[in-house]
Amino acid sequence: MTEWTFTKHALGRALDRLVKPEEIRACLESPTLVYGQGGPYKGRTIRQAGRVALVVDPQSKTVLSVVFKQPADWTPEDQPWVAEQKGAA
Repeated sequence: MTEWTFTKHALGRALDRLVKPEEIRACLESPTLVYGQGGPYKGRTIRQAGRVALVVDPQSKTVLSVVFKQPADWTPEDQPWVAEQKGAA
């Protein structure tokens, strides 16, 4: 496998979400879906496999964040905008 580095943020998110090393490896080695981000995040890529998606910088081979692919798997801390919307209602 090509060497990838992980930001502190990505490692923290993987640990917080109890993502298994083999899930991360699958995203890096054999993703089922790969697509680019736009706007201020242009140049970043999302690599998905199973229940996990990685936000990566393909140029530097850096994993920037680890998220669940489905919002239903996210915790309230993963989606602060939901709490903000509920508070505004």
